[in-house]
Amino acid sequence: MRASKAGVLSAITVLGLLASSASAANWHTNGPKTFPSTNAGITRMVIHPHGGGSTLSFQCPTAALPGTLNGPTSAALPWVNAATVTPVFGAVGNCTIAGSSGYSFACSSAEFRANSYSGGDALATAGGGVTAVALTNIDCQVSGGATACLTITGRIPAHYTNPNPLASGPGRLTVTASGQTLTASPIGFGCAFLPTGGFTIGSPLGAGIGDTTFVVDGPSAPYLYRGT
Repeated sequence: MRASKAGVLSAITVLGLLASSASAANWHTNGPKTFPSTNAGITRMVIHPHGGGSTLSFQCPTAALPGTLNGPTSAALPWVNAATVTPVFGAVGNCTIAGSSGYSFACSSAEFRANSYSGGDALATAGGGVTAVALTNIDCQVSGGATACLTITGRIPAHYTNPNPLASGPGRLTVTASGQTLTASPIGFGCAFLPTGGFTIGSPLGAGIGDTTFVVDGPSAPYLYRGT
């Protein structure tokens, strides 16, 4: 019995879809797992007032981005909630604003969204691979003692570099100073000298701000790559 052309075409279409599905790329990680992520240097933050005017500088002696990596696989692109991270700036009361001490930052968990990947597409070749990341839903509060001063909300671009070698090297999460879309908004009138404006987080770079790299120590630092 001869198959109809329609039947043959239908079978070819189904087989093509199955083959495409079988070869589709997925994210692969060594998660789920929690991880530390620290920047040993000073962190500088700047408010750029809406409507112009002088910028206002903040500083904290240390910063960290501890988090939890999800996995072990995901087909999503971008991968929403590939991980969560919690920004930590200094300790209670040891940050400064315009040189005045006694300020604290408290942040809730933010989403680590994996947008794209460049590097080896198999476990054996993924060392040093780089994932473009957005840290979204950032929500922090700045306080001076018991007085709530400011909220900081928005998102930050970053990239995560896999350990190399995967089994023993450190991972690196680099927050880029350009492209941040954070907003600083005063809370009430407790800290009236703080303006509403854009907000940038980074490392001191002369009078400005540069990228900040947070290091995740090995030997079991997170990795993620996209491959079949």
